[in-house]
Amino acid sequence: MRKPETALLDRLLLSMQALLKDLIQGGEEARYLLFEGCDIIESPGLKELFIHRICRAMALIGYNIPILSLREKIVKMLQILKTTQIHSSFRRFAMARGWGGIVGAIQISCTKSHLDEMVQLCSTEKPHLQGPPLEGIRRVPFKKPQNIPLVLSTSLSDTQANPFIKGSSKLLEDAAAEMEQPAVVDSHDLQSLQKKKDLALRLLQKHRQRVRNKKLEQHKTTTQKACDSYFETCFKLAQESQWPCKPYYKKIYLGLVPHLLACVKGVESYAFSAKAEAKKRLRGDEKWDYDETRKMTNEMVAIIKGCKKLGSQLDPSSDVHVHQDTSGLKQLVREVEALVNRMPSGACPDIHFNLQLAIKGIITEPKRGGRLLHMERLAS
Repeated sequence: MRKPETALLDRLLLSMQALLKDLIQGGEEARYLLFEGCDIIESPGLKELFIHRICRAMALIGYNIPILSLREKIVKMLQILKTTQIHSSFRRFAMARGWGGIVGAIQISCTKSHLDEMVQLCSTEKPHLQGPPLEGIRRVPFKKPQNIPLVLSTSLSDTQANPFIKGSSKLLEDAAAEMEQPAVVDSHDLQSLQKKKDLALRLLQKHRQRVRNKKLEQHKTTTQKACDSYFETCFKLAQESQWPCKPYYKKIYLGLVPHLLACVKGVESYAFSAKAEAKKRLRGDEKWDYDETRKMTNEMVAIIKGCKKLGSQLDPSSDVHVHQDTSGLKQLVREVEALVNRMPSGACPDIHFNLQLAIKGIITEPKRGGRLLHMERLAS
């Protein structure tokens, strides 16, 4: 049975495996992997560096926890390295046939590295280990387990403070020489970096626009959704039609007819609901004015019939649009207005709003230079 302290290792390893997969395979899932604003996948040498460090981190988990099933799982996870071009930095991890190969890759992974170090903890209460430590691995003695953090930090400080570390003088000389040299930046690299920043900015703006559109879509009323649907239909038909003589009608057709059709649809929906409610009252046990309820039912039936008639006359493919009959369209607008006025006052303010837009744009003479709704979509 697995020890309690390793219960969360599966989740950690799966997360590291997913990150390793994104680094190797790229694609949409890897777009969020950035380093100093640059795409890691497209940065030569940078991707391999991260792959190597993730491989070592995964392997170190099994190296320090002697559980056979855990080590076998890590070996299987690292098989994904064989699906990409093997770089020298992680070649040993990729070519390992079993856990023994992984151990060898771990033990030399920090060799000649000034940024990493591997240590071997040795208890002073137990017999000393025979033989010198492996290359690149430093032994750190401790007396009690709770003293390990202090011992590690102290030994690290001593190592960093020692000016006679092998190769340290050469490292300092190289660093000093590098600081004295003026930085040389290739103009091509700057242009490439600027292009990447511009691309990232455009992607961010598009993402924010999608988020805003999604929020607006969630708060749209039924009438607004119907208007959008009618516009899509009108737009498709407008691309197939010819507008040589009356280009102004095209603006009306795309900008205002969808609002007019949405009004008719909204009135029809309201009438159906009111009719159903009236019938429910007649069947119920409560006392209602029978004549008044019957009168309202008949009125709703008449409104529904009127909506069906106007809906067919205003349909995006109807004759009034085929012949681009402006006068006929104005007459239909007046009929829709009369139909809407038959509804109770205060009912469906959204319908009245769309109707006023249609009246102002079709019946009322538009001002010079005026703009119609939805015309900005023509450019898309």
